[in-house]
Amino acid sequence: MKKTVSFAMPLNMSSVALVHEETQSRLVSTLSILESYLQDRSQAELITELHSGLDQLSGTFMILQFHGATELAALLKDVIGLLVKGQVKLTESVLASIGHAIFVLPKYVDYCISQEHCYPVVLNAYINQLAISAKQPIRWEYQSLNLNLLSISCDETALDTAEQKKLQRLHHMYQVGLLGLYKEKNQQQYGRLMAHVCQRVQAIDSMKAAPWRLSELVLTAVSSGKLKLNYTRLRLFMALDGYLRQLSKGKAIEVSQEHANELVYLLSVVGSKSTVITEMLRQCGTVRLGWADSDYVEHFHNIVGPGRETIAVLSVSLREELLQARDILELVSQTGVMDEWPRLLQIITKTESILSFLGLKDMAKTLRRLVNDLTACGEGGGGDSDSLLEAASTLLYIESAVSVLKSLPSEAEEAKTVSQEGQNDVIANVLLQEATEIVVKEGISSMTLAKRAIASYVESDFDYSHVANLSKTLSAVAGFLNMLEYDAAASVLGQCNRFVLSLEHSGNDCDERKVQIEILADAMIGVEYYIAELAAGGAPNQDLLVIAEQGVAELFEVEA
Repeated sequence: MKKTVSFAMPLNMSSVALVHEETQSRLVSTLSILESYLQDRSQAELITELHSGLDQLSGTFMILQFHGATELAALLKDVIGLLVKGQVKLTESVLASIGHAIFVLPKYVDYCISQEHCYPVVLNAYINQLAISAKQPIRWEYQSLNLNLLSISCDETALDTAEQKKLQRLHHMYQVGLLGLYKEKNQQQYGRLMAHVCQRVQAIDSMKAAPWRLSELVLTAVSSGKLKLNYTRLRLFMALDGYLRQLSKGKAIEVSQEHANELVYLLSVVGSKSTVITEMLRQCGTVRLGWADSDYVEHFHNIVGPGRETIAVLSVSLREELLQARDILELVSQTGVMDEWPRLLQIITKTESILSFLGLKDMAKTLRRLVNDLTACGEGGGGDSDSLLEAASTLLYIESAVSVLKSLPSEAEEAKTVSQEGQNDVIANVLLQEATEIVVKEGISSMTLAKRAIASYVESDFDYSHVANLSKTLSAVAGFLNMLEYDAAASVLGQCNRFVLSLEHSGNDCDERKVQIEILADAMIGVEYYIAELAAGGAPNQDLLVIAEQGVAELFEVEA
């Protein structure tokens, strides 16, 4: 790998200064024309002007060596051309790719000029969304940086019938994880599930381990938050899914060099000092790059705005502030002492400003009215018990709404939440969710203990003493699942428990028992992740339960 390649590519600011004003004006007008055309495509007179504007922008960016913006503008022109010719339909995904480009291009240009550098990797996902719409090939991240990678060899692989059958269940586990990532659910959980599959795949005798070891490490980094998910990376994981599908159907495959190179690149930007990663990179003939994925994330957020991770952090912080505000109100209602009143107003005003910044206008207005009411109360020497109770209810609603904030809602969604009926629903749902979380977290802890017991059982060459208490643990978890009326999940654990009880007198040879324990572990992972989905407050994922059910079915099939 060329160590001289930089994540940030310098701009010639003298050249940029000469055409900056004119380019900015053309960019704004061209994107405005594009928005008008998308709203009413009968305005054929806009097409010539639109093509001319995108052509000039693309040419100007190319002359300025404005990496990233050049490719995005050119692809935008290609997609519009195909739409006009009727060769591409304006589907939801095509419209989204154009919309994202319109949104990000001016922000990217302004940011790069302010930094005097361009960051093509930041635009890579948007470029690839347009590329797919334009029926053009994906441009991988390592290619956008012109990296020269010395990667692993990827020989052809084919599986026998028994191996295909084993892979089919593992492939289904991988698909469940991939779908979870695609739907932006629990990145930690679903990334870990896919990494687990890649680890298991390496143990299949006919498999070439190196690409799947790379995949395991990359997906582990995704699950630990060391790699941010984006469109390009999801496409890579989809490609791995394609390989697993073909292998499970008896077809021979060869992992492409491009996919292997992208895996090596992603591993080289993981912000970790792990010796395992260092050794893997050494085997691939490369080293860590001079930047980490966290640098990409920082620039991405500077350009695009706060992501889910940022909102989640803000949610926790705001909830803590609002809890303090409620404590002050309670103190005033019980003692009548107003010493903390200025601090109460300060906390609520600060929260209102943050909600306004995030675009949560209705919630911010609710807090602004509350500040005005509480200010009047303070000037009057303190409110009566009814007004204090009403203020506490308002704060409880905002706190509850913020606690379930995963992304910024639409204006219609927020307006519905602010209604009195919506406020009551939010508070009730959050209180029920918190009570459920206490029980569910206990279940997750128990499943973690169960996994450790099984690992110790295998490592001790099947010493039963390590799983002697496992039956009680599984019974306890099954009990709470029954209590929450998740009977199917409880039934799966009951069957796992039945197998565990049989281990004390098992006469199977070590190889066969090892296979059974691996299948048991897969089934328990399905239940564990199913429970974790409950802890996250979402609807239970039935696909995870299917993984567990398939594992149990195969477990007793092997035993028979």
